[in-house]
This record gives sequence, structure tokens and C-alpha cells, in this order.
Amino acid sequence: MAYEKKLKRGKDGRISRHVGTQKGGNPVKFYLGFDLPEAEKRIALIIALWEANCLQNETKIWTDRFLSEAKEIAKGGKPVLPPTASDRIDRDAMEYLVKLQNIADKTGEEWGAYEREKQAGITDTKNLISEKRQVLGSALGLEKSAEITGTTLEQALQKFQDVILKEYTLPDDSISPTGKSLYDEIETVRRYLPTAYEFSNGKKKQLDLLNLDLGMLGLTECQHVFDVIRSRPVSERTGRRFAVRTAKNTIKALARFFDWLDTSAEMEWSEPPKFRKLKKIVDPQTGDEKFAEQQAKEISVIPSDHLQIISRYCIDNERVLLLLGLNCAFGEGETGQLRTTFIKGNEIRGIRFKTGNETRHLLWDETVEALKNTIAKRPVINPDHQIVFVAASGQPLWKRTKSGNYSNGVSNTWYRLMQRVRKDHPELPPYSYNKLRKTSAQAILRHCSAESASMILAHKTISDDELLECYVQMPWDKLFEAQKKWGEEILPLIKAPEEKIKVGGGALSLKQAEQLRELFEQGKSKVEIARLMQVSHMTVYRYLK
Repeated sequence: MAYEKKLKRGKDGRISRHVGTQKGGNPVKFYLGFDLPEAEKRIALIIALWEANCLQNETKIWTDRFLSEAKEIAKGGKPVLPPTASDRIDRDAMEYLVKLQNIADKTGEEWGAYEREKQAGITDTKNLISEKRQVLGSALGLEKSAEITGTTLEQALQKFQDVILKEYTLPDDSISPTGKSLYDEIETVRRYLPTAYEFSNGKKKQLDLLNLDLGMLGLTECQHVFDVIRSRPVSERTGRRFAVRTAKNTIKALARFFDWLDTSAEMEWSEPPKFRKLKKIVDPQTGDEKFAEQQAKEISVIPSDHLQIISRYCIDNERVLLLLGLNCAFGEGETGQLRTTFIKGNEIRGIRFKTGNETRHLLWDETVEALKNTIAKRPVINPDHQIVFVAASGQPLWKRTKSGNYSNGVSNTWYRLMQRVRKDHPELPPYSYNKLRKTSAQAILRHCSAESASMILAHKTISDDELLECYVQMPWDKLFEAQKKWGEEILPLIKAPEEKIKVGGGALSLKQAEQLRELFEQGKSKVEIARLMQVSHMTVYRYLK
């Protein structure tokens, strides 16, 4: 019984409330701390525990076990449901699991359990399910059924994701890129397994693989799991079939999952005979897909005339991105992770963080100047800060979050630029920032060799012989020479306009601003210009100012 409707503070500021009675009939007072919202949460759990105490023990007084757990809740501890006399191991242990779930549903909180009673309940439940399944199998004339484990395939996949998080979590509590990729690939398996099907009597039959107990996961079911991915299902995001590479990587992640499942002491599953002979080869591309891929490659390199148009719209913080992309084949990650310590005069000497490979670049004079201006304008938050591209808040423009995702200010900056460009030039494709990386590598390939193109991209190796780099010096001079030639070709086209470009503060695009200036130079009055261009007088005054 709760004696007060509202929580009360004592003279010392602590919040307290009476709930239930103890032996002798005296009410029990619980001290709930000083924070009112937290106190309300705790008292709701204590009341739920009191009601369970009265219902389960058929008494109106706190039993020792229940009172002890209620006091722990009052201190802020995790709510735990004690077992009652009827939950003894030699009785119906499953009842304890039912009570545990009921109180969790009622309070909306996860409750802890007494481990001995919980495990007894799980064992009894498994045994009961196994017995029922054996009876059903016998009635249907089936062969002896596999043992029920009580763990579904989806639960096993979730458990494997927890293992991934534990294995790939870095000291700063973030997940490594490798771990993030593996986690996401298993998430993809979970998302697309509901699309599994088989044909029975000429009819398509949907399969419920996620809710399949591991005891039922035999050779045929494992093949169904692989078939979902290797058939390259239609992506929910793009509306197209999985790319071959995506499907292959996901198949590898699935194979790792089954290896873990087979060796895990916690999971009651072993590889069935002939498991290693299951078909895992990914469906090849169709002719239409190959053609679409070829078409996509044609716009992966930005033509020089399009670069010339884009460059006219660049303000300072965008021009430095353009130059790094073309000069050094930098993508979003390479640009966002660039350190000031990497810049040595007219060279960049560092590593590509994605692969750990050494990277060196000969910088064009325009790139050097743009980087100097960027570094000089950085907000002074930490004098020892080495990241080149920093937001006004002092945080890196590009960074990886603890969950393994990316806060991509580099891509966002480029996207805003392309929005302005395409407002005047809708015929231009919406080029992503990483298209500059491909454009630069293509130019180096044209001016030099595949070896230098691989070097500017900082790929894993420049040769089929991966040990070659351990014995010879990288031919950086060849790359530098190719970068010079590429600069001589492209720099005249992307030269910064003498007049500073104004962005924001008005509704005019660059093309409209040029039209306004042209009308003004023709002698048109500001009123006439506003009428001809169908803009406000203040917009004309602001741009001419």
C-alpha cells in the first residue's frame, strides 16, 4: 500500500515515500534521492515490486527478498524480481519467466532475474518445446526432429553483432571502420532474410528464416540464407539489385557469422555435414547492368569544360576542396583527415588513414596558397590542433562518430556548391566530391602510367607483387612529373575569377548577378534593372553596392 499520493521532501531535501508494510505492521519508508523525476521513476518500480510481492506471496507484508530488492531500487540500482516459494527449481520454473516478463511489460523497464531460477526456467521451457515438437513430428510421420535450442537465427545474428562491437571497439569507445562494415553487413542480412522463398509444387512459398530455431538450421536452411544474398536482392535504398561487390562482401560476413556460430560455446549449433560445399557464388551482372555501369563510368570523370564552370562558382573554402581533389586525388576522407604536419612546403607527405599507406603529392602553387589561407582562417580552439579543415565550432569538418558513421562537412560543402552551379546550369550532372578523385587519377593515368595512378590514389600496392614495396623505393618522381603536366593542363581553366564571388545575402545566382552587372554597365537604372530581372529594388542595390 502507498500511503501518500505525492512525493515529499524531508528537511534535508531528500525525497521519500511510504510503500507497503513490514513484519509487525509498520509502514516502510523509502528514501529516493534528491532528483524528483528520478524519484518518480524509482517509486513506480518499487510499487510494481510491492504489488508483485503481495500477489506472488499472498501476503500484505514485505518478504525479506522483495524488501531487499526494493531498497536497492530506491538507491538507484537495477530492478530485480526475486523468485517466490512456488518458483523453486523442483517446481514449475517456467512460471518465474512469465512473472519476469509481466512486470517488465507493466513498468516498461528491463528487470534483472535470479540467475539460478532463470536458467532453470529456460531449461524447462526448452525441454517442453522439444517434447511438443517430438510429439508433433511423430504425429505427422516426420523423421526424428532436431533439438530445440530456444535461440532463433535472428537472435544469433544480433548476438554476433554484439561480439563485433566488443571486438572492434577502439579505446575512445568508437567502432573501427572494419568493425562498422562487418556490423552493417550482418544488419543487411537481417534486413533481407524476410525475402527468402522456395518453390513447392510449382508455387512460390515465403520462408520465415529469422524466426527459425537454431536446432532447425540444417544444410537446406543454410543454403536458403546464402541464396538471399548471392541472388543480389533489390536494394531498399536504390531500387536496384545489390552490386556484385556488395553481395560478395556480405557473403563473406555471413561465412564469418557461421564460423562464429559453430565455434561459440554459448550457441548450441554445429555445422551440418557438407556445409562447406554450399553454393556461395554471387549471381553475375546481366547485360543491362553492365551497360548501366558503363554509362555510370562515363560521368565518373568530370570533363574539363564542366570543371571550368564549377570553378567560377567557388568561394575560398570551396576552391581549396576543388584544388585538393584535382591536384592530389583527395576524396572526402583524405581531405577531411589532412593534417597541417603533412604539408611540407610544396609537398604533402602523410598517410591515407583508410589503408595506412604512405601518400606523397607535389602541390601546385595555387593549392599551396589555398591551404595557407585555409589554415590561417581556422578558428583558434586548440593551438595544437592539426586538422586542416575545421568548422566554426572548432570541430573537424569531417569526422567519424563513435557509432562508426561519418559527420561529413566536406561532402556538405561541395553539395552546396553544386546546388548553386546547377541552378544556372541544370544540364550538369550532380557530381559528388569523390568524382574529383577519379578525375585526377584518370588524368595521371593519361599523362604517365597505371603505376602512378595507383600511387596518387594511395592504393594498397602498385604491383601484383605485394612485397615489391618492401624492397624498392616508390617512384614518386614519376608521379610528381605527371602532377605537373596535369596542372599545366587544368589550372588555366579553373583559375579563380579576379572579382570575388558573393554567396548568400540575396536570391541571385552567379548567372543572374552577371546579368545584373551587364544591365548596369549598359546604363540601365536600378529601377529598370529590378523590373527587367523581376527582383526587388533592394536586391539590385545590395549587389551593386
